[in-house]
Amino acid sequence: MEYKAKWNGLSINYVKAYRTSSLCPICGSKLNPNGQRLLKCEKCSLKFDRDVVATLNIFKTGCGEFRSPRTLPDEVWLIKPDGTGEPLKVAEYYQKLMKLP
Repeated sequence: MEYKAKWNGLSINYVKAYRTSSLCPICGSKLNPNGQRLLKCEKCSLKFDRDVVATLNIFKTGCGEFRSPRTLPDEVWLIKPDGTGEPLKVAEYYQKLMKLP
């Protein structure tokens, strides 16, 4: 991943993964085990696999910003390999991604 970032002129920000699955990525509260791999936040009722929680917290730490899945935009831009893009509604994107009718 590092060489691809450099190839595209992007900076690299290393983040320590230690204890990234212990705090809620939405509200910052301590997470409680709710099954073998599932974690639950008692404050905001978020339930995620511990690896997903860690990934979200690493992203939040590295990028300084996190947009909750509850506040996704209505529209996203799909960027093609040639650099051109096209707007796409989030619902349409998920239908394409999941191959739903």
